[in-house]
Amino acid sequence: MEVYHIPDDELVVDAISVVLLKSKSVESQRELTELVNLELNRNTDVPYKVSEYRVRKLTIDRGLAALEIDYRRSYSGLPETCPVCGRGLESITNSTLEGGTAVIMKKCDHCGYKASARESIPSKYTFNIKARRVSELQDMKLDRLNRAKVHIGMACDIIESLIDGHVLAHDARSTVSKLREIADGKDDPGSIGNMIRSVEKNEGEPAWCRPLASVKNSDRKDI
Repeated sequence: MEVYHIPDDELVVDAISVVLLKSKSVESQRELTELVNLELNRNTDVPYKVSEYRVRKLTIDRGLAALEIDYRRSYSGLPETCPVCGRGLESITNSTLEGGTAVIMKKCDHCGYKASARESIPSKYTFNIKARRVSELQDMKLDRLNRAKVHIGMACDIIESLIDGHVLAHDARSTVSKLREIADGKDDPGSIGNMIRSVEKNEGEPAWCRPLASVKNSDRKDI
């Protein structure tokens, strides 16, 4: 029997964002879910699995993609709730010859679903990445980097709470020191803290990559 873990919403949203940034457009819900599961399991020993429905719902709810929906014929009438995202539907009416009104269509303002008397069953989804401002992409990068930094800090706290009096306490403290350097080492070019500072400054080339001896380096702090 297959054993896997269910990722939290933020992990799934991160994976969807990465997939859409790479692909720009994904032609089906199944393909998007397969790519998201591959991304979730790319750098982890913990097997993750997420369903097609959850990928679609998070993509819509977080506004990660513009959704195109193909439909097939339905013989069961118009639905009361949106089959795509589960929200309520707005009724579009038309006047009848008898002076009354008749519902000719229903639509969802949240995801763009539209149901007519002829076609109301979604048959295919296409996901197109929404045009985003540079600041939005920058905020997404900063959010992911800050969360990575927080998780490393949590790991350090857990290790420190367990090592007192342990025979390997010295080695454990060395590990904690290395982890904290990775999280926010000022002198480590690859530290998460330096990555965050670089993204915040919106530098094409991070300050910590430029040679300190260069007279053109305006960020030098030792002169």
